[in-house]
Amino acid sequence: EAKWSPAVKLAVTSNARFDGIGIDFDASPVAGNGNRSISQHKRFSVGSWRVGATYKVSRVVEVYGAGSTGFRAPTVDQLYRGDQTITANVQNNPNLTPERALSAEGGVRANPLLFGRASSFEATAFVLDRKDFILDTNGQYSPNNPSYVTRYENIGGSRHRGLEVAFKALPVE
Repeated sequence: EAKWSPAVKLAVTSNARFDGIGIDFDASPVAGNGNRSISQHKRFSVGSWRVGATYKVSRVVEVYGAGSTGFRAPTVDQLYRGDQTITANVQNNPNLTPERALSAEGGVRANPLLFGRASSFEATAFVLDRKDFILDTNGQYSPNNPSYVTRYENIGGSRHRGLEVAFKALPVE
């Protein structure tokens, strides 16, 4: 992580990381895997970063913004085991890739005195874009029939947007 303050009221923070995830899966012969032994090994190598800045507008108000990337590796069940319940039969997919995310946020923080009492206010707008989202091909809704077989896939992307607002204050006596 690197921190830099190019001006008295401005602070910039950045960081980067590299993750190497190894998955080893060994299964004894059972009916669910065709009565054969399974030994699978998978490795995911993913880099990610984050950069953010805070600017102090006044003694009690600051604005901030940040951007970052992230990922989620497939689970062992998604890669090698699948999932079978009384309502669904989802096959595994050893060719899945990690989900990737790109996010951005910006907001304002204030710590004013209200009626002589300390308080805080924060509002943040955000957007999160996910790619290679992992879901079974049935989607969110099951036909409630275990003989209907689906499979885990990297189905595409999703976008999440929102606004978070928080306010804290002590009650007036």
